[in-house]
Amino acid sequence: MKLTSIELISACPDPVIIVDNQGVISVFNPAAEKLLGFNAAGLINSLKIADLYERQDEGENVKGLLAADTHGGIGQIQRYETRIMGQSGQVFPVCLSAAVLKGDNNAVNVIYYFQDLSHSEKLEAELRELSRTDLLTGMLNSRQLYISLQEEILRSTRYKHPFALLCFSLNGLKESNDQFGHLVGDDVLKLLALVTRDTLRENDTSYRYTGNEFLVICPETDYTGAKHVAERLQNTFSELLPQALDASFSELNTPLSMSQGITVFYGGNTVDKNELIHQAIQTMDKAKLDSENRIELFQANMQADQ
Repeated sequence: MKLTSIELISACPDPVIIVDNQGVISVFNPAAEKLLGFNAAGLINSLKIADLYERQDEGENVKGLLAADTHGGIGQIQRYETRIMGQSGQVFPVCLSAAVLKGDNNAVNVIYYFQDLSHSEKLEAELRELSRTDLLTGMLNSRQLYISLQEEILRSTRYKHPFALLCFSLNGLKESNDQFGHLVGDDVLKLLALVTRDTLRENDTSYRYTGNEFLVICPETDYTGAKHVAERLQNTFSELLPQALDASFSELNTPLSMSQGITVFYGGNTVDKNELIHQAIQTMDKAKLDSENRIELFQANMQADQ
């Protein structure tokens, strides 16, 4: 059985659009209808392909590529990434291939093949997110901490506004793991992450730095503001912990508590991101030594806050 070109195009699983020499759509296959939500009968011989692109100038850009020898040769485009819009206004990332066709009486048409990249783009976004987050807690990871901290230092230096770096860890976590196993410890860390997300302010960001060390960047914040954040975090965690652990809470041999250390970067500081992290951890370690549920302020910088 011999199939016509129109039948082949209709059976193609990828969107195919053919336009005349004015760019007006003459063929719009079922796969294009399915992706973009248009009814072919309503746009054939009336809508120009340029109207489908997200960018207003993209139609002219694609015409220029067809005339150039940069994407597969003159009269061809191979695997050019762009974005087109469906009937509802949804934007689809696509890989476009095209070729100029000369028909009877030297009529010129262009056939476009589109490969939907939505799934690939979504997968890439998910992979990017995984590369910057901690799997257990969902907090940002140490790699992202260094990136964010450097950006915040540059911003603070430029605008001469302070920001705080808060470090906290849990006392008794190792002992609870030894007593009940790591699943209980994981539940505690998940609760801590949940409390952190719910109690931090909109612009604050939290990071799991090591297994039991967490840092929070608080933009536009001095020691007074950072201490309020730390107190709210500590109080909420203490309030929700018994409910989260249920029966295990009353059986804990070693109570779970939180130690926190705060340092502040002022626009004129000369310390770098590594030193700031060191200051925050050092201050948190001092809080651990002094008493349970203590919030300690970095002493060297308290002079500038007074």
